[in-house]
Amino acid sequence: MPLQPSRSLDNPMKKVTLVVRILSALIFFGVLWFSASNAAAEDLEEVRRMAEHGSRPFQLRLWEIYSRGEGVARDEHQAMWWLTTAAEGGYGPAQNLLGAYLLDHARYRSDIERARQWLEKAAANRQAEAQYRLGRLYLEGASGLVSDINQALHWFKIAADAGYAPALYALGWVYEQGRGVEADGEKAFAFFSAAARRNHSGAMHQVGRILLEQNGPHAAVQASEWFQRAADSGEADALNDLAVLFLRQQGRIGERTASRDLILEWLRQAAKAGSDMALYNLWRLYVRSVITPSNEKELVQWLHTAARRGEGRAQRQIGNLWRECAVFPQHVSEYGCRRMADYWLALGGKNLPLQVEPPPEWGGLTAPGAEGEDGVSQPLAEDSVVFSFSMNNSLE
Repeated sequence: MPLQPSRSLDNPMKKVTLVVRILSALIFFGVLWFSASNAAAEDLEEVRRMAEHGSRPFQLRLWEIYSRGEGVARDEHQAMWWLTTAAEGGYGPAQNLLGAYLLDHARYRSDIERARQWLEKAAANRQAEAQYRLGRLYLEGASGLVSDINQALHWFKIAADAGYAPALYALGWVYEQGRGVEADGEKAFAFFSAAARRNHSGAMHQVGRILLEQNGPHAAVQASEWFQRAADSGEADALNDLAVLFLRQQGRIGERTASRDLILEWLRQAAKAGSDMALYNLWRLYVRSVITPSNEKELVQWLHTAARRGEGRAQRQIGNLWRECAVFPQHVSEYGCRRMADYWLALGGKNLPLQVEPPPEWGGLTAPGAEGEDGVSQPLAEDSVVFSFSMNNSLE
């Protein structure tokens, strides 16, 4: 009988081999980490050396390093020192960033004025973002600055001529709203279209909306395509409007179909992405007993949005939830809960019912789970959901 290998000898050797391999791997990766750390340190020293010799791009790079904590401890003081140094040296990108920083962190009118001065210097250095920000400042008359539509248009047009998409979008909004100028739908559409071609998600959304409002023979198909492109680019309200459009078209637009469940999922996705209109629409469908919340937190989001928009029934429900003091942050006292309950119940009105009213017949609504013969849901009532642009005309 042939001898069998001894397990008592084999196992220890395997263990030794495994330990050696692990140690070798640790040493290898340790050497890589040490080399990378040394390289990073050398890169930082090189950046610092170039910055100290007056290189503006390297000074701006040090701002990034210290503000983000790239390989060093975060140091806002150092970061701002290098950013200011680069800006004072006449470097346009640094001037733009400094102006934007001061504007975003402004507390007083003097802060806005300082921001405006740096943005004007950056704008003179052909920084399109600074030109656009100046246009917004003059359009809105922020923090005591006098609104000046001529100055706003001046800076928007300069930035738009450079192909800056947000400026093109802003001009479209100005001409559509007639903000300080004669309203001109054709100009507005042209500017929105130019911005959309530069992948501005808000402009894509507006192009779809205008095409839909023009009610041409292929309006729904064209609008749905633009809403989809905008949604794919991160525009949450566009995803809401895509869902609303499919609901109003009975789940079919051109060659494309969407089931009821998919449409409701779009609304939920839009709500999670920050669309207040999607939250509002989910509440309206909830009132109609078309959809139920997945948890209390989701219901509270729907209710708060509807309540802020003046829906009495939502205000009453929010008041009742506050009165229970159960689904809100634990640090709220019972007294605080009662005060909030009184506030929302008073807004809701004394004669409104305390509970959500059931749907009066289905009236065109699709009951949960009801599908047509082709697998596409029957239509929901048109007034159960609304487009975002029907309740929003802001520049944002």
